[in-house]
Amino acid sequence: MKKYKTLIIGSSFSSIGFAHASEDVLIVEQTEMADTSFYMSQRGFEKCDYTPLTDAGRELDSIFRERGVLNDRGQNVSAFEICLCRFAEKHGINIYLKCRVVESRSDASGTTVTLLHNGGLEDVYAERIIDTRRLTGGKRYLAVIFDAPEREIDRTLIESAFPSSPVREAFYEGRYVLYADVDAEDINDAKVEIYRRWHKLDGYRILYVAHAFYYSDAEHPRLSDGHYKNPIEAFESGILLAGEEF
Repeated sequence: MKKYKTLIIGSSFSSIGFAHASEDVLIVEQTEMADTSFYMSQRGFEKCDYTPLTDAGRELDSIFRERGVLNDRGQNVSAFEICLCRFAEKHGINIYLKCRVVESRSDASGTTVTLLHNGGLEDVYAERIIDTRRLTGGKRYLAVIFDAPEREIDRTLIESAFPSSPVREAFYEGRYVLYADVDAEDINDAKVEIYRRWHKLDGYRILYVAHAFYYSDAEHPRLSDGHYKNPIEAFESGILLAGEEF
């Protein structure tokens, strides 16, 4: 049985930052994406300047700049995943994707966790478990990326179909992201509700609907990216937390 000091449930910039600055860490992620907080929810298009504090943060920032992820318009959320995977692969960070926790059994010194992944069932032992998936409070939105035929949008029309739903410019000119405020707990139910209302927006074409909800003003654990607009800041929050007693 493999043994780890820390098992983190949920992959994100901050959890990968924590793993990079620690020893014997395994990250398990139920989806096939390493970046679940920015890319999967399509959150963070608005540019948020941030100066990295660590060598690792500066290295990740250089990857962002090499790939043109940042410009004067904002941040290319769709490229965040590529940059994070490139960093994680280079530094040999342990991540099981498409992996979920089936069962856990605790004793005085730690926890035995049964995982289900492409290789089948596997038991691992960890001294501590950090679950970054727990979310409380806040509002829930589903991001919809769309384009406008005249490259200008009628915000009054959008508001009529999606009240209390913020609209932001996306990374590319003429594209926008609508954070749709929908009363649904399930992603598929939310998509159905969005499509039902979309017919009011004649001429606006949906390009992409996010894979995960975006939580606004929610109370997040420190290893979730929900507090941060800039992914490198979220990454360094994990590094800083790894250096603290907790």
